[in-house]
Amino acid sequence: MREICDLKRFCYTGILGVLLVLCGSLLGCLAQMMQQGTGGSRLVDYALSENGATVSASRSTANHRPETAINGIISSENWGKGEGWEAEFERRNLKDNWRNWQWDTSRAEARGGAWIEVGFPEPKRVNRIVIHTLDSDKFPASKYGIHSGALRVWTGDRWETIALVKNGKVEYTKTNPIRSVAGGKIEFRFPMMSIGRVKFIVLRSNDRKIAGKSLSTVTERSAARIVEIEVTGSESIDEVVRKPESIEPEDELDAIMQ
Repeated sequence: MREICDLKRFCYTGILGVLLVLCGSLLGCLAQMMQQGTGGSRLVDYALSENGATVSASRSTANHRPETAINGIISSENWGKGEGWEAEFERRNLKDNWRNWQWDTSRAEARGGAWIEVGFPEPKRVNRIVIHTLDSDKFPASKYGIHSGALRVWTGDRWETIALVKNGKVEYTKTNPIRSVAGGKIEFRFPMMSIGRVKFIVLRSNDRKIAGKSLSTVTERSAARIVEIEVTGSESIDEVVRKPESIEPEDELDAIMQ
């Protein structure tokens, strides 16, 4: 009888050991899949210069070049040492009773702003873009971050406006109706699409100051401050809720640019 019990105990122990090995292997595979993203493809930041991305900007200050926005450093701690892109600009904002004059609204961007653009060697399938703005104890986003702007992507034959930043909040032009706060990390998620370039336009900063006034406009002095841009695509996203397209994206962009 004792020999039978010992045999059963040995069998149970062996089976338990096999199950533990199988569970360990399964957990390892799941962890690897989570690290690599869906479809077995590794999650890659396409906006990194080491991955072939290039960057250009409308302008920049001497110590904050656009190249530092695609080097993989998302921390704002080295801002004082030249890390991150900065561009100072002035913008003319129309007074309410002058906004219908075609001569001043035909090209909204002409009234002032700054932009940074990241290009890829070939089109990439993307569903997530993150803009890391200046945000540290010394330079908090609440004071030095972005108040208004727009995210655009190049789809191969035209620029498409994905989302707007209006009064410090993200608003999607076609998909998710939920508005999120645009803090130090502005994250945009959208259905997977193939794009060749990403362009982020800054129209107002939180520390803007009035530089002048005229009969029809108020001129503000602002600065765009972006530490890093991330562009990825190997992630699963929840189905977004489409809202009625009562306003064309370009018309809405023109409206916040006024």
